[in-house]
Amino acid sequence: MLLTVTEARAFIDDIWQEYTPGKNIIGNNEDGRGNYLHYPYGELQQLKEWYFYKAHVLGTLSTATGTGYFILNETNNRLVVFDTKAGFENYAKANELEPWLIRRYDYKWSLFPKESSLNYTIGLFFLVCGSIPLLLFQLLVFGIVCIVMLLSGQLMSFLRSMYELVLLGGKALAWVSLYTVPVVMLVWYVKGAFPQSI
Repeated sequence: MLLTVTEARAFIDDIWQEYTPGKNIIGNNEDGRGNYLHYPYGELQQLKEWYFYKAHVLGTLSTATGTGYFILNETNNRLVVFDTKAGFENYAKANELEPWLIRRYDYKWSLFPKESSLNYTIGLFFLVCGSIPLLLFQLLVFGIVCIVMLLSGQLMSFLRSMYELVLLGGKALAWVSLYTVPVVMLVWYVKGAFPQSI
């Protein structure tokens, strides 16, 4: 598997960029701009945190006078910057941009960056194959326990108690433990693919 120079640097440094739901770019190149938001008409630098809601990017940024606020409409790429929190909140309220659950970000939000040629292929690979190592580990532990019980002469009583455990609800526990990793991976994957606030 070959990596481009950009991808290789991204693994070494803390360089990253992600596409917003409206296909603008938020990233950090460690070149003094801090986190930046690149949109068709310019670039906003020194972002502190942001969230996505109703085709908008809303957030805070560092300014010479302290903290500033911004709202970018990703439909028409209109950027509005505020010096005060009150101005930001009034604009958000007037335009119905107040989610009841805010998912704030100050770093990349998906499992794998979208600009990477590796992108979701690796995520899907781990999602599908994530349970295999867990299953192999469980079988290894079970095999070791069986060998120890065999050597101590208690293998049959151990197997009988395991059989009873399976009958009494061990099936549910086995299914839960087998699918925990893929479910966690799926939730993480979906969380990154759909970063919007609600």
